[in-house]
Amino acid sequence: MADAPLGEAFEHFCGQELTKQFGLSAGEVKKGVIGGSHDGGVDGFYVVINESEVLDIDSPLVLGDKKALQSLPQNATVDVVVIQSKWTGAWQSDPLTRLRDTLEKTLPFHAEEKALELTLNSSIIERTGIFRRLYENTLTKFARFRFHIDYVTNGPDEHLVDNHDAEGKRKALEAAVKALLPANATVEVRLLGARKMCEIIATTPATTSTLRFNGPFIRDNLSFVGLVTLGDYLDFIRQEDGQELRPNIFDSNVRDFAGSKVQVNAAIRTTLTSAEGPTFWWLNNGVTVLCDAAQDAPPLSVSLTNPLVVNGLQTSNVLHEAQRDGDVPEERLSDGLLVRIITSSDENVRDGVIASTNRQNSIQPNQLHATEKQHRDIEAYFKTQGWYYERRKHQYRGTGTPGSRIVAMADLSQYMIAIALARPDDARARPQSVLSNDKLYQTIFGDGVDRETYLSSVRVMAQVDAYLRTDEAKAIFDDFTNARFYVAVGYVMRTLKAYSPDKIKWDKNYHRMPDTADTVRLAATLSTLKDVYDAHQEAHPTSTRDQVFKGKALKSAFFTALAT
Repeated sequence: MADAPLGEAFEHFCGQELTKQFGLSAGEVKKGVIGGSHDGGVDGFYVVINESEVLDIDSPLVLGDKKALQSLPQNATVDVVVIQSKWTGAWQSDPLTRLRDTLEKTLPFHAEEKALELTLNSSIIERTGIFRRLYENTLTKFARFRFHIDYVTNGPDEHLVDNHDAEGKRKALEAAVKALLPANATVEVRLLGARKMCEIIATTPATTSTLRFNGPFIRDNLSFVGLVTLGDYLDFIRQEDGQELRPNIFDSNVRDFAGSKVQVNAAIRTTLTSAEGPTFWWLNNGVTVLCDAAQDAPPLSVSLTNPLVVNGLQTSNVLHEAQRDGDVPEERLSDGLLVRIITSSDENVRDGVIASTNRQNSIQPNQLHATEKQHRDIEAYFKTQGWYYERRKHQYRGTGTPGSRIVAMADLSQYMIAIALARPDDARARPQSVLSNDKLYQTIFGDGVDRETYLSSVRVMAQVDAYLRTDEAKAIFDDFTNARFYVAVGYVMRTLKAYSPDKIKWDKNYHRMPDTADTVRLAATLSTLKDVYDAHQEAHPTSTRDQVFKGKALKSAFFTALAT
């Protein structure tokens, strides 16, 4: 966010630093930042399940998908990070009271979104809605909720010493949120100044780990194969406290944990929990670890830089859960697990390993998209134009790449759904479900699609987003979250004089979009959207704004209005 105003840049900075223990990508951090006015004093809101997956509006657990909920283990951990950041050197206690009022309104799962719209913007309603729906969907799972609430300024920490007003309101906020959660929930409210933030910045997740083999192993050109005891493997994949998995170690896995109840994972758990039977590695394919560098750590260990478990997610999670639940006999922990360590920083090699090792098992083709040639070509082309395509999570972490120039695969998918397919409602609400359709996926990311069409969609969205943040746009319709995809496709249609969606033909007409935004046309498009929305709300007064923008009726009315 190098080109953003200081206050906005500080919000992104706080989101990045205060969630880094969960391994969020730049795109995930950005999505959790609450923009615009009427934010209720909340500048960042994130929901993370089992310290490894940040949830979005169309995540299966949020949508209430039965299969996803069935596979979720009992007592899953849900971390909620709430951030209020102020680019100011002065401490104030009133923001804590405002934050408490907002959370008391938005956290109960029975909160009425129509009522929330009277005082809060769409972004905070949507982000807190992820928590509300997850909470309701997992009531029978007895999830362990942990709230981390941080009020941050760049002022000196010394101003908090003996500040009884701030401390009193901090405790009141803590108690108020605790009262809304189950008895086993924890709530921590922190007041962070410049010194504390510097300490947090200096704390970086470990990037070097040591894996110990339980006997002689095979070495081949800085790659290794051998047996590791289950106990030592657990130490390798867990955080230092031994309670949770390290959040970044599975980033390059192409699939999520399927849960302990699916047939294969249930069989793994049965083997682990039995004190008898064959040694574990006889019955298991083992795991594959990619790393940037590896070196011997005598007598039987290897030190790995930036290790990633790219195949073995199911085995790792089942082992972690079963041992954490106390179901793995002590003697089983000395059983061996076959581990392959491959050392390479070459992206071609890494992609080949990821794709090859995962194709050996049953897996949906769309989960391997990040390794496909088209996405690699998009990445290469974007770099020549000063943009960075993040086809894999954390690809640009630590590189100094400006966050405002990074485009995640999920974001690019949304842009193309909104503009090329003229489906702003699906881009807004259902980007994952749309891309699970192989025909639609090929329409967007097929081999014959020109790479420049993608960059053109990024540039259009950048122009639209910049305009929607201006005072002029806010005076017309102050709803960045809901408006952006509609304004983008409407702006394209008006620019191309394509007054029906089928006439956009983005693959042929993208080059006709101007390099500089036409603010007059953007304003007219936003005004049209506002008029159509107001008319729809008048006809359907009980509909929430969220329902309207994610539904089909508004899109149809909007396209009709653009043509007149």
